[in-house]
Amino acid sequence: MKYESHYSDEVTTIDDLKRLVKQFASERHWVTSYTPENIALSAALEASKVIECFQGLMSEKSFELKKDPEKKQIVAEEISDVLAHLLHLALLLDVDLSSELVKKMKKDEISRPAPDMS
Repeated sequence: MKYESHYSDEVTTIDDLKRLVKQFASERHWVTSYTPENIALSAALEASKVIECFQGLMSEKSFELKKDPEKKQIVAEEISDVLAHLLHLALLLDVDLSSELVKKMKKDEISRPAPDMS
């Protein structure tokens, strides 16, 4: 698979990323050997690596991480690992992420209303 540099959040759809992950997994013959359970576990393990990047930083200092290109790249790679696993899981379970996210946010809007600022 050739990874092109034209991917960006502004032009790449979730479906584009799902196809990318599907092809990557297929080329490695992971399609039949990975179950939703072990992909979910892998996503959780990768999420812990994201948290590790912020270990020992005070809340405000965590924003400064983006000013350090090397540290920012490490975090970006860990976030990408989590995203790849979640996209793979969504593929296996036929989850439409866009519609499910909107539904979940509507549900959360009820359980976690924005504060009244008036």
